[in-house]
Amino acid sequence: MVDFNTALSASLAQYEELLGRPFAPFPTIETVPDEALWARADQSARALNIAVSSGLIASVEALWQTSVSDPWLADANDDSLPFDADWFSHVSLVWLLMHEMQHADLDHFAFLGRKRIAEADQQPGMGLLSRAASSAAPVQKVRRQDRPLVEPCLELQADHDAIELVLDAYSPDDWPAIRYRTAAVSGMMVLIETAEQVSEGMPRSHPKAATRIFQLLGHVMEMPTIPAMMKAQLRGETTIDPEDLPSDEEQRAFATSVTLPCYRDAVHLARLAGASAIADDLGDERSFFNDLKIAKLMDVDQFPSLVTAGGQEWASLVALNDRLLRLQGLI
Repeated sequence: MVDFNTALSASLAQYEELLGRPFAPFPTIETVPDEALWARADQSARALNIAVSSGLIASVEALWQTSVSDPWLADANDDSLPFDADWFSHVSLVWLLMHEMQHADLDHFAFLGRKRIAEADQQPGMGLLSRAASSAAPVQKVRRQDRPLVEPCLELQADHDAIELVLDAYSPDDWPAIRYRTAAVSGMMVLIETAEQVSEGMPRSHPKAATRIFQLLGHVMEMPTIPAMMKAQLRGETTIDPEDLPSDEEQRAFATSVTLPCYRDAVHLARLAGASAIADDLGDERSFFNDLKIAKLMDVDQFPSLVTAGGQEWASLVALNDRLLRLQGLI
């Protein structure tokens, strides 16, 4: 049985360990009896309140109870999992809490001029009024035609930082943990999409699960090179010293043992959750990883070559997201 309070304690401890400061304001949490699947964060002058439905927790537990009994998730060389359903459920909730905390850290509430941000539009209180921005909010500086894409961009921002916090730093000793943490995050992304119901004529407030997983696996793919990137940044250099990189053999082994299984895990989780459309959006293996390689180059002239739904939506958001980060004062 997963415990929401334990997940919050783990989230706060991980946040402080990696960022060197406690999260503030200290969040409060509540579980609301409701069979629907939703989560929300409400910010006031002094507090961040994170609420999740009992249906969300039940759905997370059900997904992982089914998943851990399926041999696809086991290591190719060992049919026993190092973690149980409670562990996966716990990590899924930790990532969700980190995601909500990042909305506060990145000042998304003030940017949107709203006090509430929600995961899954069917949850209580998310009518048109609660989604409307204040006329004085910074988001009003965004061109009107771009505003329907603002919320998906902010969701990807919160995803990105929460992913970094949950997956932690690269270590060759942590490959199984990286894979299984990634699966836990993918599972939550899948469940959020299965819950979100978009009314006809209303813009999506969240990117597709395939787009979120595309960004997630883009981070996983780069993990072996991130320590070298950080060393270059500390030296004030724009190029990586090849001596700081893992060997080509290690990078290839990581791709085979971690990155590729992470993609297969995401596809299988989508199908287990009854969301074959998400698996279709991810695309076949070759197309998905070709798209990731194109995205890594950040060459907009090549973006028309992207073929997966996740890659295409990511490309449609990346330029606006860069402008938003500047408007937010984050770069």
